[in-house]
Amino acid sequence: MAPVQWEYDSSDDEYTCIECNHDRDNYSPSRFDHKEDLVDHFERAHWYCHPCERAFRTEHARQSHWERASKHAGRYCTLCNDLIAGDETMAKHERRRHWPCRACTAVFATSEGRDNHGRQQHQWCAVHKRAFINEDNYKAHLEAGTCSSGITRAAVHQAMPSIDHKRFFTTDAATSQETISPARRVATVDSHDSARNLFVCALCNSGFKTLPGLNAHLSSPRHTFAGANGSTSERRYKCPKTTCDKRFATLSGAVQHAENGTCGVTVADEVNRALNSILRQLGQLKV
Repeated sequence: MAPVQWEYDSSDDEYTCIECNHDRDNYSPSRFDHKEDLVDHFERAHWYCHPCERAFRTEHARQSHWERASKHAGRYCTLCNDLIAGDETMAKHERRRHWPCRACTAVFATSEGRDNHGRQQHQWCAVHKRAFINEDNYKAHLEAGTCSSGITRAAVHQAMPSIDHKRFFTTDAATSQETISPARRVATVDSHDSARNLFVCALCNSGFKTLPGLNAHLSSPRHTFAGANGSTSERRYKCPKTTCDKRFATLSGAVQHAENGTCGVTVADEVNRALNSILRQLGQLKV
């Protein structure tokens, strides 16, 4: 990994690239009147590190230098194969120039690479094109009333009947003008179960560490339209496969079911085209 050597001859006021000067098969000039010209030569004919003012014989040698030198710690981006300029941090550089996974530390050169990773390695929401670190976080996302784009669940419900005109994912409940009014339930401190040390949902017996967590659960799609027995009566979305009777309170749940492929629905090209069209049109909704 030895760098390319150079020397300055004060008697001739001349800079010499020793590497090229000794290489008889190299037709690049090896002697220069100014140091700036020597640097230009290093950039063209060799692999140059500007901060260290060192040139290397191979690209691999310069990469090894950037990876190992303490001076460049946290400054070498393997995706760019270059040092980060200025005072920019690696995290900021990755957010600005690349595609980091929101569920882990992996970073990708393209959005397609990041999304494929999210589908294969994490819980994936196809509607919002976002990965989640575990199933609990993904379920919390499904139960939320809005996403980071500001598009609300109500806006998706309203738009879907016209977007999904062939009714691949929407049920009769979604197209009906008469919808069930959402229930408003608020839990109190009386919901705390001292034996479990959790706040417990009276409808499904799920436990939560905090009272706000329980109330967020009660306002989620799981119980928004629940009757007295706790069951959700309004399920607007379905599995596109006619022989599958799965129903869902959210589009995210239906898409997740379809993409998991447990009932083989995604093998149908027509369903795939419809799903891609739906997701594209939802992405164009205005807040």
